[in-house]
Amino acid sequence: MSEEGTDKEREFLVTGAKKYLAVDDAMAQFRRRVQDQIATLVGGRLSEINKACEMDWAVDDIKEYKERNPDNFNVGTRIAVDGFGALYFYLKLWREKCEVYVDLYRWRMDLAGDLWKRAANRTNDIYFNRVVPEDGIPEFGERLSEAIDDFVKFIGNAGGLKRYLPSAKLEQPPMPASPQ
Repeated sequence: MSEEGTDKEREFLVTGAKKYLAVDDAMAQFRRRVQDQIATLVGGRLSEINKACEMDWAVDDIKEYKERNPDNFNVGTRIAVDGFGALYFYLKLWREKCEVYVDLYRWRMDLAGDLWKRAANRTNDIYFNRVVPEDGIPEFGERLSEAIDDFVKFIGNAGGLKRYLPSAKLEQPPMPASPQ
């Protein structure tokens, strides 16, 4: 390795060491703020979500959610749907764009087939999303509220979520890291 390469690597490591904690703290604060805003929004709309789904979730059922993928990062909240999967509410960040999602995830393809047919979806997710313009990121909650409106309308028109859940308690694998 050339002396120049060694100097550049040394400079990179020194700069990285100095900046790492500040950057990590800023990222953690960003995640907390987004998760808090989403939890507040979902908590404020929980009675409406419960009514449409015919469920009885409580604010305490809303848990933090984050997931790093090779090309994006999801940060938000989730509600476990026992014996079925989860309902996710999150901000999805790519380098070139941002979106918000309401994502109903089933952990097995044979669950709620009729509901998935209504959505014309062949994956394990039924999702409702909105693009968040770069200058609109501070107000991403407005877009998420619109996606919640779409979900509530869809699931209400489908007769709720409860009717699609397995009647017997099935053994459910651990909650997946990814809703998709």
